[in-house]
Amino acid sequence: MSKLTLTGLALPLFLLFASPPASAPKAFGATKDTPESQGQTGTLQKMIVQSGSVTMQLDLNRLNGIATPCIGQYVFAQIGGSIVPGTTDSGNHGDNQVTNIPLPFSYTLYDQTFNSINVSSNGNAQFTTTDTAFTNVCPLPWTSHNYTIFLYWNDQRTDANTGCSAFPGGTCGVFTSVSGTAPHRIFNIEWRTVYFADPTTTANYELRLYEGGLSRFDVVWGAVASGNTSATAGVQRDTFLTQYFCNGSGGAATGGQSYVYFPVPCPTPTPRRFSPPPRPRPTPPPRP
Repeated sequence: MSKLTLTGLALPLFLLFASPPASAPKAFGATKDTPESQGQTGTLQKMIVQSGSVTMQLDLNRLNGIATPCIGQYVFAQIGGSIVPGTTDSGNHGDNQVTNIPLPFSYTLYDQTFNSINVSSNGNAQFTTTDTAFTNVCPLPWTSHNYTIFLYWNDQRTDANTGCSAFPGGTCGVFTSVSGTAPHRIFNIEWRTVYFADPTTTANYELRLYEGGLSRFDVVWGAVASGNTSATAGVQRDTFLTQYFCNGSGGAATGGQSYVYFPVPCPTPTPRRFSPPPRPRPTPPPRP
């Protein structure tokens, strides 16, 4: 919101040049003038007459016809490849644990750019929340959540358990590494988990975030004992979402998927203009 001070001389000129022709159509997003809004304009005129100037709070985005960002969708495609082993321990070793990981570069999901990510032992990566929920939502969306990637949302744990012996060093957890060189790096986040219901069985999968404004991420699965039978995979921004599988329906938890963001065309709104209120005319006195 910008502040603008207009003097008694400048304001009429502002209103004169900002006024549309009488036949001009309503602009994009325009609303009908109400008596209440006209009354507020009348108060503005009175302030000018009394003091010679007035300070106005102007929403320049609205005046210039700038619309809110249009939100597109992620489209996924099957890819090959295998997990790139993580080499840095994020410290995520627990049941229903969420750990914040700083990103080595800024990353954009949908229309928002982030510098860190919150990874859950239950197989999701949240950018704006730190929810420890272990019961997956099927189908998406996950109510009241924004900007979340669901690699393999299932009830899992990353603390020391029997099944962890299948992983390097016999350790479960979430581990990271960086591939490539700037400005084309890939940030790899690898989950090494066991299932809460049976900690002798394991799940191994990875999230890859791409640098350089590509609006792309990959999900790669290794050995996932329970497949997609009780898990959710996809991506979500409030009600905008792409779902890959959910409790046995959809694709298989094998190989990998590359998610690429496709923005939608946005309508170009017509700039809005101020219309001066009608000038009140004095009522002539009755004739004697």
